[in-house]
Amino acid sequence: MRIRKTYAIVSIFVLICSVIILVNPFKEKVWDLNSKLLRKEVLSLEQTDKRINLSRLTPFQWDRIYSFSPYTSKEEIYKALGYKWDYACETLNEGMDNVIFTKDKEVVCYLSGYPFRNGYSISFYDRNSKNGVGILRFKDNLNFNVRKCDNVIYLEKIR
Repeated sequence: MRIRKTYAIVSIFVLICSVIILVNPFKEKVWDLNSKLLRKEVLSLEQTDKRINLSRLTPFQWDRIYSFSPYTSKEEIYKALGYKWDYACETLNEGMDNVIFTKDKEVVCYLSGYPFRNGYSISFYDRNSKNGVGILRFKDNLNFNVRKCDNVIYLEKIR
């Protein structure tokens, strides 16, 4: 009887450890990893860079980028993405970035917050859009002007 109890406890322990290893709830999300990679690439731009193709700065695969104007609601973000992404945030103030890269309708990179905190900004949303959403596809013209000001790198879409 005691052996069965010990066997059951060990089996449960092994099962729990296996689930933790396979699922790994502590693993960093892919969009966080790619955000760090993108930040590193953008911050490595030389002082002499004036224009850049955004695809050169993204060390991950993507097919669309969404840029949301300030105060765009979560519902509008969900609508643009095509599903309810639990990590989406509304921008709370002017000057905040809210940019999402997707691949096959899955989020692969996320930039949110103030440029002075992130060290850079990516801007291309259409101010005339009634829902405040800008969308670029990988096949689009991805040329951006590079502007540096107060230790922040601004990537602004060339129209």
